[in-house]
Amino acid sequence: MRLGIEYNVSKFESKGSRELPDPESTPPSVAESANGVPEFRPDFTADAKALTVRPFLKQVADDVIEEWEAGVSQGEPKVTHEKIREAVEVYWVRLQVSLANFIGGSS
Repeated sequence: MRLGIEYNVSKFESKGSRELPDPESTPPSVAESANGVPEFRPDFTADAKALTVRPFLKQVADDVIEEWEAGVSQGEPKVTHEKIREAVEVYWVRLQVSLANFIGGSS
C-alpha cells in the first residue's frame, strides 16, 4: 500500500496499479495517494541497509506491528516486534533475489 501499488494480502485492501513505481519518481502526497497513506519509492535493487530503503522498511514493519496488535495476532503464536522487523528485512532480501533472477533471466 505504501508503494501505491495493488497486491493481494489477506484482510487488507490496497488500491492502485500493479506496476512498481519508478524509484526516481516523486511519491504523491497523502491526499493524492490512492490509499490515503504516505507512499515510498524504494529502489528494489538496493540493500536493506541502504538509506533510501530504511524508511520504507521501518514503515512497513510499523504497519505490520500495528495490525498485529489490533487483532491479526489472535490465535497466532507470540511474536516480538523485533521478529516482525527481521521478517520484513528477510522478505526484502527475497524480493532482491527474485528481482536479480528476473533481470538476469531477461537479458
